[in-house]
Amino acid sequence: MIASAEAYPLDWPDGWPRAKRTVAGPFRMKRKDFRRIRDGLLHHIELMRGCAVVLSTNVPINTFGLPYATKGANPEDAGVALYWFDVRQQQRRAMACDRWTTIVHNMRSLELSLEAIRGIGRWGSSEIVARAFSGFAALPAAGHDWRSVFGMGAGHHPIEAVKGRYRELARAAHPDHGGNPHEMQRLTEAMTSARKE
Repeated sequence: MIASAEAYPLDWPDGWPRAKRTVAGPFRMKRKDFRRIRDGLLHHIELMRGCAVVLSTNVPINTFGLPYATKGANPEDAGVALYWFDVRQQQRRAMACDRWTTIVHNMRSLELSLEAIRGIGRWGSSEIVARAFSGFAALPAAGHDWRSVFGMGAGHHPIEAVKGRYRELARAAHPDHGGNPHEMQRLTEAMTSARKE
């Protein structure tokens, strides 16, 4: 899911349940807090050596792919989903919150959660952090068949043809050659699925 996560409209992570009802947030907020909290989320991911961050909401995005601080900041669905690639663990991650009635409260909830998890690491319990983040592994989107990833039609394909297509796409997607680590991960997962068939 993360490889194709969209910043706008809200792209809720696969496998994450939605809140049955929302309530008013517990945080005191001012109008200028939206930008500060949004940037704080990105800063926490940066400090954890995360990359390829997607902050997904129902707020229109600016040219940097981030939600505007002023335009439509309180849509009906105030859910927030945060996607990133964990460079240390070489894994895609996702967190989401839709408990509160406003986007800024849901973003603040995610920011405080990241801050707490980072604090655990600073206090010397890095194994706890690794275990905590294992629960935030982004699940792949359901229904992504390896054939569609490689652009191959339905039916049987010789494994050598599949390997050739994988190598061709991997040359462009590999991070060492300026590619995207998420796309490379997606290709690798597709190749693993093809071999299992």
